[in-house]
Amino acid sequence: MLKKRDSSTTNVSSILIGTLVTGLAVGFPLGYMARQLYAASPNTDVASLQFNK
Repeated sequence: MLKKRDSSTTNVSSILIGTLVTGLAVGFPLGYMARQLYAASPNTDVASLQFNK
């Protein structure tokens, strides 16, 4: 039987793809919730949130 070779390139690629998939799976719901909260806020002017000294 042939032995499967695990190279460092394969390991790095699988880590990067896994990170990308995880980031998208977490990022889309968080982005959606943040957008809903931003749209629901009564004052959407970001400059007014800064503290003026």
